Amino acid sequence: MTFLLQGMALGLSAAWLPGPFKAFLFSYTSIYGWRRTIWAAFAPLLSDGFIIAVALLLISSVPPQFTAGLHVAGGLFLLYLARSAYHALQAEAEAHIESGGSLRDVLTKATITNLLNPNPYIFWSFVGGPIIRRGWAISPWHAVSFLLGMYTLLIGGMAALVLLFGLTGRFDATLRRRLALVSVGLLVLMAGWQFWMAWQAWGNA
Repeated sequence: MTFLLQGMALGLSAAWLPGPFKAFLFSYTSIYGWRRTIWAAFAPLLSDGFIIAVALLLISSVPPQFTAGLHVAGGLFLLYLARSAYHALQAEAEAHIESGGSLRDVLTKATITNLLNPNPYIFWSFVGGPIIRRGWAISPWHAVSFLLGMYTLLIGGMAALVLLFGLTGRFDATLRRRLALVSVGLLVLMAGWQFWMAWQAWGNA
């Protein structure tokens, strides 16, 4: 039960913490609506297997340049997402907006955003990874219960966030556009933060 509760607590907190992935969720929700974007909440199920494996096997021994490169790649991808979101806003035609953002497109971009976000690697290296190792040493079920608790609350929390954000601007086109512009700005700011973190990581090399 302790491992399950640890997973639930960490999953819920991760779901609501700001970061590149939340900026992506806000941007896509404001442009394409919550019905399409809500599926992006499941992206960690596609990306985190690789991230956990890297964190458990490699991350403790990689040079700072690796982390810096990851930050740069993440920043560039966030700028690409911001540019795409801005062009979608410029199009403005309702038919165009409703026809864009297919499930495959949303899941693909959400998964790439998560893979290029250093935060999950850091989390699984220093927080999640040790908990899994400790749980597995007791029994496989303890490690699995931690993952079940975490991803249930992580995905559920992010889905709730998308729904809340989407319904806020649903009945007001002006508000929706303003929220979309704020989201584009947030993506750009997060990209800048990624570049700054890359500079910091490189300085520690």
